[in-house]
Amino acid sequence: MVFEKNVDFEEIESAYAGNNSYYVCPKGNNHLHIFYDSSKPATKIIPDNFVNNGESLYICSHNTGNGKTSWALKLMYKLFSSQYDEVFIEEPLALFIYVTDFLLQLKDFNNPLSQKYLNYVKTVPLVIWDDIGTGTLSDYDYTQLLTYINARQQAQLSNIFTSNLITLDELSSKVGDKLASRIFNSSTIIELKGKDMR
Repeated sequence: MVFEKNVDFEEIESAYAGNNSYYVCPKGNNHLHIFYDSSKPATKIIPDNFVNNGESLYICSHNTGNGKTSWALKLMYKLFSSQYDEVFIEEPLALFIYVTDFLLQLKDFNNPLSQKYLNYVKTVPLVIWDDIGTGTLSDYDYTQLLTYINARQQAQLSNIFTSNLITLDELSSKVGDKLASRIFNSSTIIELKGKDMR
């Protein structure tokens, strides 16, 4: 999907709820253009059961500061606030992972991430992988990232990826062909076109 203008979350919710806000035009197998047009019939952007179905999203834009991470977090909140009451939950429902920090922490053997946390990365219903494809991966980084993302896909668990890379070729140049293919081809691509709002 390509949003051709900056949209705030109220507009996203409006489309999400099925009001007349957006219409969709295909751009390939899993890449959709979305254009703002209040006169067109409503289309749900994200299905209510996307996490339950183990579906993934790839939210991308060449522009920085136009809401990729905010979108991911708000979608996470929206999905879980609608599905769960405010009760005590022993296990996390989702994780937010800033990819660069996560990979650095995996290599910090003096202060390692707990095995419990690493198990959550493989088992929670939703993980947000923020800023994937930033920098170049070492062989170790590549292996770790592939292991965790592959485990989640094998278990049919949902992921939301955010990135400044909008094509498969761009992503491949940063994370390798195999990992890029797993991410890109298993996700609905949402491309944001808005300018930097920071």
